[in-house]
Amino acid sequence: MSTQETQESLADPRGIFIEDILDTYDPVLLDTNVVLPNDLLSALYDHHFYESINTELLEQELPVQELFLKVLNHKDIVTIPQVTKEFSKLTSKLRSKVEYLDKKSRFYRKLDISKFYKNQGLLETVCQNTEEMYKLLSLSQLVIDDESHSTLVEMVKTAQGILHLKENTHLKYGSENVIKETDTDERLVAAFYWICLNPGTKPAIVSGDWDILRLVGGTYDCFSNPNLFPYNELFKEAISKSKPVVYISDFENVGWNRKFGLEGAIKKARRKYTPNKRRALINRIKYHFISLNTHLKQSA
Repeated sequence: MSTQETQESLADPRGIFIEDILDTYDPVLLDTNVVLPNDLLSALYDHHFYESINTELLEQELPVQELFLKVLNHKDIVTIPQVTKEFSKLTSKLRSKVEYLDKKSRFYRKLDISKFYKNQGLLETVCQNTEEMYKLLSLSQLVIDDESHSTLVEMVKTAQGILHLKENTHLKYGSENVIKETDTDERLVAAFYWICLNPGTKPAIVSGDWDILRLVGGTYDCFSNPNLFPYNELFKEAISKSKPVVYISDFENVGWNRKFGLEGAIKKARRKYTPNKRRALINRIKYHFISLNTHLKQSA
């Protein structure tokens, strides 16, 4: 761990606040679960009446949303289309719940009229904020039409197929997976690498998903392996210059994030695979670096 990382980790046990990350890194790549309503959909699933909802839950959500509305307005925030699509599904689920509760409210006698109107107003505000967050995410999309990015996506997918770095956790809405099994994580990590390969960037990726940390660590462990020299020389040089980091969000302390450099990410990832698996991946990706080198030489 570097002196800077040691000082940061000692400064606050919760980690680094999201706004401090924005002041330090450019760009900052966001995952879906950083800005989605914290367990709100699952908490609302079994409710059929506004009065039965925990008012405190809704009140606690508002300052969280205010923070991330501010974050999403920052010029250095970027995401990928797949993240925006996932967030769109969450937004639609929340709006559907509001419409369901509104419809139900027309046909029953309200036992606590004060709580009914308070929760109705709070949930509508939460829903509108979520829709605004979706609009801001859409404006922050990083749309990449580049052969080197396609190569990186293929490399990260190949790594996942061999190393099995992901644990495939899903956001639940009752018994339903709101977000089905997708390749969003792999595409997010590929975009992270693509940003690193562009001169002058100092990127960070922020996620609440430990799968992202393992994907970054496992792929870099293999992509930077000495057995790939000289194919990966330009790749390693570009990564060394950009000094990318991964932040994992702490959902118990909203806005706070734990920092991992590449070495820390590798340590986490190595628990998931054997040296034989690593060698198998290295043998598979050797010639992908030819395409990447073409891009790196052009942008040097």
